[in-house]
Amino acid sequence: MQIFNSENSGRFIYIKVDEEFITFYWDSEVRYFNERKEYLHDNEIQDELENDEPNNFYWIPIKEWINNNEHWVNHMKEKNWFTDRMLKYINKETKI
Repeated sequence: MQIFNSENSGRFIYIKVDEEFITFYWDSEVRYFNERKEYLHDNEIQDELENDEPNNFYWIPIKEWINNNEHWVNHMKEKNWFTDRMLKYINKETKI
């Protein structure tokens, strides 16, 4: 997972690229998830987290990104929070 500054939105965004998806998370969701996980562990609470990862706000199937790259690049550039650094990172991670 890599963090990026989304200058246009004034927020930080984490991007995770795995075998199936490119997933986007607001930094606040990642912080909340990590704090909750740490709290449960530190207090030896057996309560399980609702999810095994933070809530995401956007995701793209890897196969879609690779097979229809021009479409997805144009689509993502319309988002005010998406940056060229994010695009370079995703293309590097997906080997485009």
